[in-house]
Parts: sequence; C-alpha cells; structure tokens
Amino acid sequence: MIQIAIFSDIHGNLPALKAVLADIDARKIKNTFCLGDLVDFAPWSNEVIESILAKDTLYHG
Repeated sequence: MIQIAIFSDIHGNLPALKAVLADIDARKIKNTFCLGDLVDFAPWSNEVIESILAKDTLYHG
C-alpha cells in the first residue's frame, strides 16, 4: 500500500510545521506533498521556508 502525506496552510506557524514533519517521519511516509500557503500570519515565515527547503524530499514522490 502506498502512503502519502498532504499538508497545507502552515501560515508561518513553525511549531505546527515541526509537528507535521515529525508525524510524517514517525510514520515513515515517503510520498509527501505540500499544497502551499506556507507563510503569512505567524512570525516564523523565514524559518518555515528554511525547514521546507532543508527537507528536499517533500517535493519528490
């Protein structure tokens, strides 16, 4: 069975992104897709982008 993880609407919330990525890692999901809305309301926009770029497997299926 193929497992995929899909997430979106992080809106600069670094603690939420860390929780999502930790859950994805814990489940050993290899196919992960980010649908967007990574930055905006919360104060960690730069850190969220850095985290996504560091996790280059997010864009590979």
